[in-house]
Amino acid sequence: MTQPVHRWNVATSCCFAREILRRHEVELWAFRGQLDYKTAHGKLVLQITGATAEFEKNITGERIRKVKRSLIMKGARPAAPALWLHLAVEGEGRSRERGPSGGRGLPEACEIIPVGKSWVVDEREAEIVRLIFRLFTDPGHRWGVRRITAYLNRHGYRRRSGLLWHPDKVRGIVNNPAVAGHLFYDEAAFSANVPSRAPKHRQVLYPASYEPIITLDVWREAQRIKTENTTVKRTKSTATIAYPLRNILVCGCGKPMKGKASGAGRPAYYICSDRKHFGPERCNRPVLKKPVVEAAVWNFLRGLLGNRRR
Repeated sequence: MTQPVHRWNVATSCCFAREILRRHEVELWAFRGQLDYKTAHGKLVLQITGATAEFEKNITGERIRKVKRSLIMKGARPAAPALWLHLAVEGEGRSRERGPSGGRGLPEACEIIPVGKSWVVDEREAEIVRLIFRLFTDPGHRWGVRRITAYLNRHGYRRRSGLLWHPDKVRGIVNNPAVAGHLFYDEAAFSANVPSRAPKHRQVLYPASYEPIITLDVWREAQRIKTENTTVKRTKSTATIAYPLRNILVCGCGKPMKGKASGAGRPAYYICSDRKHFGPERCNRPVLKKPVVEAAVWNFLRGLLGNRRR
């Protein structure tokens, strides 16, 4: 049975909001003073004000989407720079250096980047991107993002901020077509005038104005491998395991413990959240087998309740 769809206009929303405010004895104030929403004239002014504010919000959203789409179609990045990109400042050939190095890269950037106001690839960070895709797509490896994260942290690779790599950061690089010299935009959502909800690899790709780090074929191969891992390697037996002590157990390092199962037919266990995300270099404390630790906790609770009854 499908749920009913409520289609509210501005007037209905204002009436609903007024009813909630009246029920809780809350007065509505604006920058110009208190709004009189108890009379017929005040209700009309409130509805007109709400409709005007919604109109301005929608117009601003449409303009932003059009500007963003036009920039992407021209190959320009409308958002913040990617991990492996630097911006050359106009007229000086300098890059905006971020991270623990501070201003150390400024003299180098003046020599390497001759043209201002353009995106250039940072080869030091681009090598990390190539390594991630090599470990992800090479037939001799085919590693997952967690194993790649542990490898990067174990071998001293760090993000631009100097922090350890996280699986979400590695996954974001694998999913981002910008590494292949392409920008993405959801044309279907733009045509329907709705927010975009499609993943990056299903949106329309446009060539970017900077040099790619990997080829588009390699990026698409990574998306194919990712789809196979999702549909084949993930099993229902591991997805339906319940971990009642998740975030309740605390590791010796002070971090909460998460649940994890390696695959179908393999035992489940509790693992430190830092070790799960960053690898044993962050926390080398042992994992706990799920049946053993849960049985110990239940026995302790039974003994505690039994002593209270006595």
